[in-house]
Amino acid sequence: MALTNGYLQFFLGFLLLITMGGNMWSGARKARSVRVFYGLMGSDITMLFAGSADNFLLYATSDSPEKYIWLEGLLSGISDASYFCVLGLFILYLDVYGRDDDKPVGILALIGVIVSVIYAIFWLVSDFNGAIYTRDAETVMRGALYYIGQLGGYITGILSIVIV
Repeated sequence: MALTNGYLQFFLGFLLLITMGGNMWSGARKARSVRVFYGLMGSDITMLFAGSADNFLLYATSDSPEKYIWLEGLLSGISDASYFCVLGLFILYLDVYGRDDDKPVGILALIGVIVSVIYAIFWLVSDFNGAIYTRDAETVMRGALYYIGQLGGYITGILSIVIV
């Protein structure tokens, strides 16, 4: 399963990279919402490429995973932290889209960004100690803080709905 996921993540990351490059080449960079959108796409690309490399590493080292456990934790942590950056930037994008650049960001968007940053750090640290989850090339096992780890996604999802 890790190999299939790795190829899919790499392919989607490559497509997003082409899309982002085309958008940047067109010259649209001035508005705050466009800059936030580029940050969103950049975080998504980082998440996909780090997740792809993590899956390829899991597949390649499935016979002796402890040898590269630090690298797997780092790649998985970058992917997980980038995921929460995507969530935080998406909330920020929802808030700033269609608004003048001189208007301040709303309080709900700020809360969403703060929650996303806290959970990005939480998941990054957890990828080294297995508090939220552990995995190998075929399975994912829940850790002691699994349900607390899911809470950040629910909070940001609810904030996105309220902002819309």
